[in-house]
Amino acid sequence: MKTKILVTLIILTFCISCGYLFQLKPNKKITHRIEYSFQQTKQPVDLTTLDLGIQWDKFLILQPYSQPKDIAKKLPQLDLQNIYQSDIMYSDNHFELVFIKNNKSIATCNLSRNIKISPKGQLNLFETN
Repeated sequence: MKTKILVTLIILTFCISCGYLFQLKPNKKITHRIEYSFQQTKQPVDLTTLDLGIQWDKFLILQPYSQPKDIAKKLPQLDLQNIYQSDIMYSDNHFELVFIKNNKSIATCNLSRNIKISPKGQLNLFETN
């Protein structure tokens, strides 16, 4: 019995330390709302005017093959640990929006590369403060 508990604790610790638990998954409702808005207007989507169902301060756009850990190094004030395992690292058919609240990633969505997003509210990857 003690062995089972010990093995379970080791596996749980390993999973948490590797970052596989508590990773954000792309939010399909947000994706649908943004895509619908773009399809209606064919203009860049101003995310600040859409009701996305979340409260956010800023957003990042991760291009195909982006490495979230590298972006976290460029923007050390942000906590992006919950997107370290994002599939954007291996994909070239979409980009990923990462919504930030209080310097922590709170939601993501994957969008087709033909969707245009207004830069209003976008976090500059070269900000230093």
